[in-house]
Amino acid sequence: MALPLSGYKDYQLLVIKTKELTLTIKGKPVHPTVDRLNLHRDESGEWVKVLVGVVRNKEQLKVNLDKGFYHIPYDLVRKGFFNVDYVALYQPGNTFGDDSGIRYYGPICDTEVLKRKDIREIPSESEKLYVRFRIREWQKRREPIKPAGYGVRTHIYTTLYLLMQAEELPELSLTSERETRLWKELRRLGKSIRWKASNRQLTNQSKVQEVEFDQVSLRVENEELTITNGEQEEKIPVTILESKPRTVLKAVLRLLGNPVL
Repeated sequence: MALPLSGYKDYQLLVIKTKELTLTIKGKPVHPTVDRLNLHRDESGEWVKVLVGVVRNKEQLKVNLDKGFYHIPYDLVRKGFFNVDYVALYQPGNTFGDDSGIRYYGPICDTEVLKRKDIREIPSESEKLYVRFRIREWQKRREPIKPAGYGVRTHIYTTLYLLMQAEELPELSLTSERETRLWKELRRLGKSIRWKASNRQLTNQSKVQEVEFDQVSLRVENEELTITNGEQEEKIPVTILESKPRTVLKAVLRLLGNPVL
Protein backbone atom coordinates (compact mmCIF):
# COMPACT_ATOMS: atom_id res chain seq x y z
CA MET A 1 0.00 0.00 0.00
CA ALA A 2 1.46 3.31 -1.07
CA LEU A 3 2.36 6.15 1.25
CA PRO A 4 2.13 9.36 -0.80
CA LEU A 5 4.65 12.13 -0.24
CA SER A 6 2.00 14.78 -0.79
CA GLY A 7 -1.37 15.41 -2.42
CA TYR A 8 -4.30 13.08 -3.01
CA LYS A 9 -4.03 11.90 -6.61
CA ASP A 10 -4.50 8.23 -7.50
CA TYR A 11 -1.61 5.97 -6.50
CA GLN A 12 -0.82 2.40 -7.44
CA LEU A 13 -1.82 0.42 -4.37
CA LEU A 14 -1.34 -3.19 -5.43
CA VAL A 15 -0.07 -5.21 -8.37
CA ILE A 16 -0.84 -8.96 -8.73
CA LYS A 17 1.07 -10.73 -11.49
CA THR A 18 0.35 -14.17 -12.93
CA LYS A 19 1.21 -15.82 -16.24
CA GLU A 20 -2.23 -14.93 -17.59
CA LEU A 21 -2.68 -11.36 -16.38
CA THR A 22 -1.42 -8.38 -14.42
CA LEU A 23 -3.96 -6.77 -12.10
CA THR A 24 -3.27 -3.21 -10.94
CA ILE A 25 -5.36 -1.58 -8.21
CA LYS A 26 -5.26 2.20 -7.84
CA GLY A 27 -6.83 4.48 -5.26
CA LYS A 28 -6.44 7.42 -2.93
CA PRO A 29 -4.60 6.33 0.24
CA VAL A 30 -5.50 8.17 3.44
CA HIS A 31 -2.17 7.55 5.17
CA PRO A 32 -0.23 10.51 6.54
CA THR A 33 2.20 12.35 4.35
CA VAL A 34 5.83 12.36 5.36
CA ASP A 35 5.46 15.96 6.55
CA ARG A 36 2.77 14.89 9.02
CA LEU A 37 4.40 11.69 10.15
CA ASN A 38 5.07 13.07 13.62
CA LEU A 39 1.37 12.48 14.41
CA HIS A 40 1.94 8.70 14.20
CA ARG A 41 -1.69 8.22 13.08
CA ASP A 42 -3.48 8.20 9.76
CA GLU A 43 -6.41 10.47 8.93
CA SER A 44 -8.98 7.94 10.15
CA GLY A 45 -7.55 8.10 13.68
CA GLU A 46 -6.01 4.63 13.58
CA TRP A 47 -2.40 3.93 14.51
CA VAL A 48 -0.05 3.71 11.55
CA LYS A 49 0.70 -0.03 11.16
CA VAL A 50 4.10 -1.67 10.83
CA LEU A 51 5.07 -5.16 9.68
CA VAL A 52 8.16 -6.37 11.52
CA GLY A 53 9.73 -9.04 9.32
CA VAL A 54 12.67 -11.35 9.90
CA VAL A 55 15.86 -10.96 7.84
CA ARG A 56 17.43 -14.42 7.68
CA ASN A 57 21.07 -13.48 7.05
CA LYS A 58 23.47 -10.63 6.26
CA GLU A 59 23.26 -11.26 2.53
CA GLN A 60 19.48 -10.76 2.55
CA LEU A 61 19.82 -7.63 4.67
CA LYS A 62 22.26 -6.10 2.20
CA VAL A 63 20.01 -6.80 -0.79
CA ASN A 64 16.89 -5.54 1.02
CA LEU A 65 18.61 -2.29 1.98
CA ASP A 66 20.38 -1.74 -1.34
CA LYS A 67 17.37 -2.57 -3.53
CA GLY A 68 14.73 -1.02 -1.30
CA PHE A 69 12.31 -3.89 -0.70
CA TYR A 70 11.24 -6.66 1.67
CA HIS A 71 9.56 -9.94 0.74
CA ILE A 72 7.59 -12.47 2.78
CA PRO A 73 5.46 -15.53 1.90
CA TYR A 74 1.92 -14.52 0.94
CA ASP A 75 0.42 -17.26 3.14
CA LEU A 76 1.86 -15.60 6.24
CA VAL A 77 0.38 -12.16 5.65
CA ARG A 78 -2.61 -12.71 3.36
CA LYS A 79 -5.06 -11.28 5.89
CA GLY A 80 -3.07 -8.26 6.96
CA PHE A 81 -0.73 -6.90 4.32
CA PHE A 82 -3.30 -4.51 2.79
CA ASN A 83 -3.31 -2.50 6.04
CA VAL A 84 0.44 -2.17 6.49
CA ASP A 85 2.11 1.23 6.07
CA TYR A 86 5.70 0.50 7.11
CA VAL A 87 8.16 -2.40 7.21
CA ALA A 88 10.78 -2.85 9.94
CA LEU A 89 13.57 -5.41 9.72
CA TYR A 90 14.35 -7.76 12.62
CA GLN A 91 17.89 -9.14 12.63
CA PRO A 92 17.96 -12.40 14.68
CA GLY A 93 20.76 -13.11 17.13
CA ASN A 94 21.73 -16.49 15.71
CA THR A 95 22.99 -14.87 12.49
CA PHE A 96 23.66 -11.26 13.47
CA GLY A 97 25.15 -11.68 16.95
CA ASP A 98 25.78 -8.30 18.56
CA ASP A 99 24.04 -6.60 15.64
CA SER A 100 20.72 -8.32 16.40
CA GLY A 101 17.54 -6.34 16.93
CA ILE A 102 15.63 -3.78 14.86
CA ARG A 103 17.63 -1.03 13.23
CA TYR A 104 15.98 -0.34 9.89
CA TYR A 105 12.45 0.65 8.92
CA GLY A 106 10.79 2.48 6.05
CA PRO A 107 7.47 3.54 4.47
CA ILE A 108 5.90 1.30 1.85
CA CYS A 109 5.46 2.90 -1.58
CA ASP A 110 4.28 -0.15 -3.54
CA THR A 111 3.02 -3.67 -2.85
CA GLU A 112 2.83 -6.63 -5.22
CA VAL A 113 2.03 -10.33 -5.06
CA LEU A 114 4.25 -12.48 -7.27
CA LYS A 115 5.99 -15.82 -7.48
CA ARG A 116 9.20 -16.21 -5.48
CA LYS A 117 11.20 -16.93 -8.65
CA ASP A 118 10.23 -13.49 -9.96
CA ILE A 119 12.07 -11.76 -7.12
CA ARG A 120 15.27 -11.71 -9.11
CA GLU A 121 17.32 -9.72 -6.62
CA ILE A 122 17.56 -12.91 -4.51
CA PRO A 123 17.42 -15.84 -7.00
CA SER A 124 15.12 -18.81 -6.38
CA GLU A 125 13.18 -21.28 -8.53
CA SER A 126 10.23 -21.48 -6.13
CA GLU A 127 6.71 -21.08 -7.52
CA LYS A 128 5.38 -20.06 -4.11
CA LEU A 129 3.53 -16.74 -3.89
CA TYR A 130 5.22 -13.90 -2.03
CA VAL A 131 4.36 -10.33 -1.14
CA ARG A 132 7.03 -7.80 -2.06
CA PHE A 133 6.92 -4.43 -0.31
CA ARG A 134 8.78 -1.65 -2.07
CA ILE A 135 10.27 0.81 0.43
CA ARG A 136 10.42 4.50 -0.38
CA GLU A 137 13.54 5.00 1.73
CA TRP A 138 15.04 2.93 4.53
CA GLN A 139 15.63 4.82 7.75
CA LYS A 140 17.84 3.82 10.67
CA ARG A 141 17.04 4.15 14.34
CA ARG A 142 19.59 5.99 16.42
CA GLU A 143 19.60 3.03 18.82
CA PRO A 144 18.38 -0.48 17.89
CA ILE A 145 15.43 -2.16 19.55
CA LYS A 146 17.18 -4.86 21.57
CA PRO A 147 15.95 -8.48 21.58
CA ALA A 148 16.21 -8.72 25.40
CA GLY A 149 16.08 -12.52 25.21
CA TYR A 150 13.24 -12.58 22.67
CA GLY A 151 12.99 -13.09 18.92
CA VAL A 152 10.46 -12.94 16.08
CA ARG A 153 9.27 -16.25 14.64
CA THR A 154 8.23 -15.01 11.18
CA HIS A 155 6.68 -11.56 11.56
CA ILE A 156 4.61 -9.42 13.90
CA TYR A 157 2.44 -6.34 13.49
CA THR A 158 2.95 -3.28 15.64
CA THR A 159 2.43 0.48 15.38
CA LEU A 160 4.77 3.22 14.23
CA TYR A 161 4.34 4.89 17.61
CA LEU A 162 5.64 1.83 19.46
CA LEU A 163 8.41 1.28 16.89
CA MET A 164 9.68 4.82 17.48
CA GLN A 165 9.49 4.59 21.28
CA ALA A 166 10.39 0.99 22.13
CA GLU A 167 13.74 0.00 23.58
CA GLU A 168 13.21 -3.78 23.79
CA LEU A 169 11.44 -6.22 21.50
CA PRO A 170 8.57 -7.32 23.83
CA GLU A 171 7.32 -3.73 23.93
CA LEU A 172 6.15 -4.14 20.33
CA SER A 173 3.63 -6.75 21.56
CA LEU A 174 1.57 -4.16 23.43
CA THR A 175 -1.79 -4.54 21.73
CA SER A 176 -4.33 -2.53 23.71
CA GLU A 177 -4.77 1.12 24.60
CA ARG A 178 -4.61 0.13 28.29
CA GLU A 179 -1.24 -1.58 27.90
CA THR A 180 0.13 1.35 25.95
CA ARG A 181 -1.13 3.79 28.58
CA LEU A 182 0.54 1.77 31.36
CA TRP A 183 3.77 1.67 29.37
CA LYS A 184 3.74 5.45 28.85
CA GLU A 185 3.02 6.15 32.51
CA LEU A 186 5.80 3.87 33.77
CA ARG A 187 8.22 5.53 31.37
CA ARG A 188 7.64 8.77 33.26
CA LEU A 189 9.59 7.38 36.22
CA GLY A 190 12.68 6.97 34.06
CA LYS A 191 13.70 3.59 35.47
CA SER A 192 14.51 0.31 33.75
CA ILE A 193 11.37 -1.56 32.68
CA ARG A 194 11.37 -5.22 31.62
CA TRP A 195 8.40 -6.61 29.74
CA LYS A 196 7.73 -10.34 29.81
CA ALA A 197 5.85 -11.75 26.83
CA SER A 198 3.98 -15.04 26.59
CA ASN A 199 6.42 -16.48 24.00
CA ARG A 200 10.17 -16.15 23.58
CA GLN A 201 9.67 -16.21 19.81
CA LEU A 202 7.10 -13.49 19.26
CA THR A 203 4.08 -14.04 17.02
CA ASN A 204 0.92 -12.01 16.48
CA GLN A 205 -0.67 -14.04 19.30
CA SER A 206 2.02 -13.07 21.82
CA LYS A 207 0.87 -10.98 24.76
CA VAL A 208 2.67 -9.05 27.45
CA GLN A 209 2.11 -11.02 30.66
CA GLU A 210 4.11 -9.13 33.25
CA VAL A 211 6.12 -5.96 33.77
CA GLU A 212 9.15 -5.80 36.07
CA PHE A 213 10.09 -2.39 37.41
CA ASP A 214 12.96 -2.37 39.91
CA GLN A 215 11.65 -4.58 42.76
CA VAL A 216 8.03 -4.22 41.64
CA SER A 217 6.11 -6.38 39.19
CA LEU A 218 2.79 -5.64 37.50
CA ARG A 219 0.39 -8.16 36.00
CA VAL A 220 -3.09 -7.81 34.50
CA GLU A 221 -5.56 -10.60 35.28
CA ASN A 222 -9.37 -10.64 35.30
CA GLU A 223 -9.65 -6.90 34.64
CA GLU A 224 -7.41 -6.15 37.63
CA LEU A 225 -3.88 -4.77 37.71
CA THR A 226 -1.90 -6.49 40.46
CA ILE A 227 1.16 -4.60 41.70
CA THR A 228 3.52 -6.32 44.15
CA ASN A 229 7.03 -6.05 45.58
CA GLY A 230 7.02 -9.61 46.93
CA GLU A 231 5.88 -8.57 50.40
CA GLN A 232 3.04 -6.15 49.74
CA GLU A 233 0.40 -6.19 47.06
CA GLU A 234 -2.12 -3.75 45.66
CA LYS A 235 -4.94 -4.43 43.20
CA ILE A 236 -6.35 -1.71 40.95
CA PRO A 237 -9.14 -1.99 38.36
CA VAL A 238 -7.65 -1.71 34.89
CA THR A 239 -10.24 0.92 34.02
CA ILE A 240 -8.25 3.27 36.28
CA LEU A 241 -5.59 3.31 33.55
CA GLU A 242 -8.04 5.13 31.32
CA SER A 243 -9.46 7.59 33.85
CA LYS A 244 -6.69 8.10 36.46
CA PRO A 245 -3.39 6.66 35.15
CA ARG A 246 -1.30 8.44 37.79
CA THR A 247 -2.98 6.24 40.42
CA VAL A 248 -0.87 3.38 39.08
CA LEU A 249 2.32 5.43 39.38
CA LYS A 250 1.51 6.29 42.97
CA ALA A 251 0.96 2.62 43.83
CA VAL A 252 4.27 1.68 42.22
CA LEU A 253 6.09 4.38 44.18
CA ARG A 254 4.50 3.26 47.44
CA LEU A 255 5.69 -0.31 46.91
CA LEU A 256 9.15 0.98 46.00
CA GLY A 257 9.20 2.83 49.34
CA ASN A 258 9.43 6.22 47.62
CA PRO A 259 7.37 9.32 48.43
CA VAL A 260 4.10 9.46 46.56
CA LEU A 261 3.87 12.02 43.73
